[in-house]
Amino acid sequence: MEGLRKNLSILALLVLIFLSSLFLVYHNFPSLTVDQKSKLIRLPRSLSDVRDISSVLDLYTEDYYFIVIVGYSLAYLFLQTFSIPGSVFLSILAGAIFRFYVGFLLVCTLSTVGACNSFLVSKYLCRSLITQWFPQRISFLHDEVQKRKNNIFNYVLFLRFTPVVPNWFVNIASPIVGISLHLFALATFFGVMPQTFVAVRAGITLHQITSTGELFDWKIFVMLIVLSLVAVLPTLSPFKRLVAKYLDKKDKET
Repeated sequence: MEGLRKNLSILALLVLIFLSSLFLVYHNFPSLTVDQKSKLIRLPRSLSDVRDISSVLDLYTEDYYFIVIVGYSLAYLFLQTFSIPGSVFLSILAGAIFRFYVGFLLVCTLSTVGACNSFLVSKYLCRSLITQWFPQRISFLHDEVQKRKNNIFNYVLFLRFTPVVPNWFVNIASPIVGISLHLFALATFFGVMPQTFVAVRAGITLHQITSTGELFDWKIFVMLIVLSLVAVLPTLSPFKRLVAKYLDKKDKET
């Protein structure tokens, strides 16, 4: 019990550090009108919020690029680290204020770092609580990982490409079910690329979309399905047997 209190205290301290850093960035931002402050002070929860924040940041990004990118990065990492919904809207915002190439690379990097932060928070601070709260989900994912322990990278990649298991749960459950941090980080970086591409591209044409449902057309769904199949194929037993049989045949021929 004492250990749990200590871990929760550390977690609360981490939250406080993030919030203090965000406040510091906000405090050092150039003078804003009351209306601009009301738009900028909240994290985006809808496309309307993204448009409001973008309308303010567009005025300052060129002259205050460093402080804008630091504030954006802190907000994104805050959501990812503590599994708070809303990062998809920040991904769209990246396309709106940083344009495609910077926005795409920035979001992929922040998604990976934030997911790794969540991984570490789970591993060192919340392991017992997560196991207690989600026993069936943890058990299911553990069994799936054990079946594919020689192809963990592909399996995590598959999880990132598909909504079979929510991303936030993949982040917090991975250290508990035995996935190593380096494979988790690498698979996450490449696994978030398709969704990031869609979101950042949407941010560039923000004024043309009216709902998040418009981000994914049938071509995007087909692409995600194909990528998921490619990722998961090496983890399937029939495929492994086929490859082993082929290699055995090649050995005999030589």
